Amino acid sequence: MIFHSTQLAFREVLEALSFPGKINLVDECPYDMSPLISQTGLVCMTLLDSEVTFHVSDDNNEITKTLHAYTGSHTIEASKADFIILPLSSSMGVILNKLEQANIGDLVRPHKSATIIFEVESLQSGFKYDLKGPGIKGTNFLKCTVQPEILKKRNEINKEYPLGIDMIFIDLQGNVVGLPRTTQLTEVI
Repeated sequence: MIFHSTQLAFREVLEALSFPGKINLVDECPYDMSPLISQTGLVCMTLLDSEVTFHVSDDNNEITKTLHAYTGSHTIEASKADFIILPLSSSMGVILNKLEQANIGDLVRPHKSATIIFEVESLQSGFKYDLKGPGIKGTNFLKCTVQPEILKKRNEINKEYPLGIDMIFIDLQGNVVGLPRTTQLTEVI
């Protein structure tokens, strides 16, 4: 059962990253992964394994223990983590700090950068951002509750391609949007 669920979740996340701004829906996790959003738990079970590391922004021991138990992945400091999980409860200061610490790779191994799994309230309302880049015909948009300061920090981090971070947003309804480092983002005022 879980294998089928993680396969479907992988396809949704892959499509979200391939077509930035496109909203995909991920099923609920068959296991209780609270305080994470259920779909965040399933995405973590899909992407984390014993070969990768993760960091939870709030240093939440409950989330860390749960993710380790279900995935076999190990926690590590943010600057070395393959995945950084930003739960919905994360404060603006903590989010900006973890983004600043995230591994952006290097010119020899840009693929060794961090992927940010970011819980948000909504991917259908809030601030509006224009998106341009690979996987987008012309211009697309993203409407979400992510504060502009956070996405400005993301743009700053990603300014020297191929270095940078990729982001996966998951909202309370289980919607998923991918924002790869190649996507150019500007706030619509």
